[in-house]
Amino acid sequence: MTAKMTFDQMRDKALKDFEGCLFYLQAAVQENDLEHFSGAFGQVVKAQGGVGRFAAKTKLTRQTIHNALNSKGLRASSLFEIVKSLGLRFDLVPVEQKSKVHSRRRTPRLAIAA
Repeated sequence: MTAKMTFDQMRDKALKDFEGCLFYLQAAVQENDLEHFSGAFGQVVKAQGGVGRFAAKTKLTRQTIHNALNSKGLRASSLFEIVKSLGLRFDLVPVEQKSKVHSRRRTPRLAIAA
């Protein structure tokens, strides 16, 4: 009989993989919700070895990592260091958006790139 994996176990397994991590964070950033995005980063940090590993890898303190993963204590500099330690970077890309008169205009959007 094969052991069944829980959803959390499957997610954590996918987040250990670079492509899985990238896809997950890209989906989170598209939500345009800082709390959701911070939560997604928390799941990635947990799946990839925890706060201690990221603190050592980024040269940030454990408390700074905890604060970066809390949307209320989020600092851009800490978030950039965590993203960089994952082998990723933030990028702004244009997005087409319809206005009230149905014309198309480009609006900047935050994206995560490999």
